[in-house]
Amino acid sequence: MMFNRNPPYSVEEKNEQLKRYEPFIDLFDDKIFVSLSEWDGKNFIGHVESTINNAINYLNSKIQNEKYCCISNAIIPQIVKYYKDFPEIFSLVLEGKRSQAFRKLTEEIMSKIGMAFTTFRQFTHRLDSDNESDYVFRMRYEKNVYQTNFKPLDLFHVPFEKRHLIGNNRFSLSGLPCLYFGSSIYCCWEEMNRPNLDYCFTSRFDLTGHHFIDLSRNSHDISNSLKMIYESLKASNEILPEDAVKIFEYLIDDYLRIWPLIFCSSIKTVHHEAVFKPEYIFPQLLLEWLISDDHNLYDGIKFNSTKEPLLEGRFELPIRDNMINYVIPARIVKNEGYCKESLQKIAVSEPINLLIEKLANNINGTGVGTHLYKESIFGQLESILENKELKKST
Repeated sequence: MMFNRNPPYSVEEKNEQLKRYEPFIDLFDDKIFVSLSEWDGKNFIGHVESTINNAINYLNSKIQNEKYCCISNAIIPQIVKYYKDFPEIFSLVLEGKRSQAFRKLTEEIMSKIGMAFTTFRQFTHRLDSDNESDYVFRMRYEKNVYQTNFKPLDLFHVPFEKRHLIGNNRFSLSGLPCLYFGSSIYCCWEEMNRPNLDYCFTSRFDLTGHHFIDLSRNSHDISNSLKMIYESLKASNEILPEDAVKIFEYLIDDYLRIWPLIFCSSIKTVHHEAVFKPEYIFPQLLLEWLISDDHNLYDGIKFNSTKEPLLEGRFELPIRDNMINYVIPARIVKNEGYCKESLQKIAVSEPINLLIEKLANNINGTGVGTHLYKESIFGQLESILENKELKKST
C-alpha cells in the first residue's frame, strides 16, 4: 500500500472514522467467503458461478445498507465488476480458448491486484504462526529402502532430462519441473495420499529469501486482523498518520481482491484419477502468469492443502494449520539437471527414512490418544531433521 502525505488524524477525527469502520468489523465472518470448497462432480462452472454470485449479492446488499456507505460505495462497485471476470476465465478454458483466458487473467485481474499482493506477500518462507513450522519439507516414496542411498538432490525437483515423467498438478503443467513443499511432514504425507511412512524419504528445506504470493489466508484470519486493528486504533490517544488509520479499509479492499484467487485455486478435486481436472484450471493459469513476467517479484505461491486430514482432532493444534503448501517453478531451464537458481538459493538436509531411523533407535512409540504433534511420528521425524545440516548444492 502507498503511504501519502495527507494531514494526520487527530484523536477526534480518528474516533469518527472508527464509528464508520465499526459495521465492517465482521464483514468477513460470513461463510460467503469460503477458501476451501467442493463441487458435485457434475457442474463445475455452476459451482464457480454460484459461489462468486453469492459473494456479489452479499456485497451488493452492503450498498443498500446506509451504515456501510463509508467504505462500500467506494470499494464494492469496483469489486463486483472485478468478480464477474472469474467465471468467464473458466468458461474460456472449457471452450478450448486457453490463450484468451490467460490474456483475460493478465489484463483484467492481475493488473488490478498489485496492492493486494503486496499485502499478502510472504517475504520469506518463515511463518508468523506458532502452529506452523519454520522450515518446509519434501517427501519421496521408495519401497526399496535398504538398497536406496538418497542424496539431497534426489529430493529436489524432477531433473530436466526426466520431464516426460511430470504430469499435471494443481499449480504446474505437464513437463514443467516444480518444487512442491509442505509446511510439515504430515502435510507432505497427506498430499502424497498417505503412503506407508516406512517407504518415505524426507528432507528439510530452508527457503530464506524467497517471496511468495500468499493464498493461504482465510476469512477468519482477516476478521481477527480487522478486530485487532480496530481495537488498537480505538485504544490509541495519539495523533496518527492517515494511512495508519486507513489500514483498516486497506485490508478490507486487499482481501476482497485476493479472495477469489484463493477460492478459484482451492476447489477440492472430485475425480482424482481423471486426466483433466477443472479444479486445476485457475491455479495453473496463475502459475503461468508467475513465470511469464520477467520482472515478477515472486518466487512461488503459498496455498492451503485441499486434503481432508485423517488425524484431525488427534493433536493439540488444529492440524489444518500444519497443512500449508508451497510451489516454486523452475526458472532457469536446461536440457538436463536442475534449476540453477533454485540450487543456489535453497538449502536442503540429507534425507531421512522412518525404517532406517528405527534401526538407529531414534524413533519411540507414543501410544494411542491425543498427543502433542511433536510427539507423533511426524513430529519426531521433524526433530531429527532439525539436527541435519542444510546445504546448498552449488
